[in-house]
Parts: sequence; structure tokens; C-alpha cells
Amino acid sequence: MSSEHDKAKPWRPRYGVRSLLVVLAVFSVWLASVVNIARHQAAAVESLEETYAHVFYDYQQDERDFVDPRANSWVPSWLLERASVDLFHTVVYVNLSSSGVTVKL
Repeated sequence: MSSEHDKAKPWRPRYGVRSLLVVLAVFSVWLASVVNIARHQAAAVESLEETYAHVFYDYQQDERDFVDPRANSWVPSWLLERASVDLFHTVVYVNLSSSGVTVKL
């Protein structure tokens, strides 16, 4: 007869609190840098839009580098409203319509 102690248990990795804290710290630093970049981009977009410039994001650009202002983002709209479009997308095209200058980034 075999007892319960003789049965082999499946191997599971063991993680300590220290490992969890290191992973959490690395993730926090990464997320802070992403949010900081998004805040800088949002400030730049805001100042450009004050000069009546049109700003277009990466999801509005197709394969042939044409811009569709009516394109939809892959990010759900409720998340874009709560966060910011600048957190998920990058500016790729700026049209300075008041001066007639167009800049492709």
C-alpha cells in the first residue's frame, strides 16, 4: 500500500515576495516612462492644435501613407476617453493648415 506521502506532486515554480517586488518595480518604471512620453506628446499636440494644425495618429495612416481622419482606433472608445489617445498611439503626420505647410513625421 502506498500512502499519500509517497505520491509525486507535480512540480510548481516557487516565487518569493522579493521576486514579486522586483518584477513590480521593473513594470512600474516601464509604465512611468510610457506615461511620461504620452504626456509630452499630448502637450505637443495641444500646442499644435492651438495654432489650428491638424494632427494625425498612426492608426489613421494606411499602408500607402495616406491619412484617413475617419479611421477608428483598435483601442476601445471607453478606454480612449478615460486615458488618452496619446497613451496608445503615436503622431505620424501634422498639417499646418494656416500656413500651408505639411510635415510628415
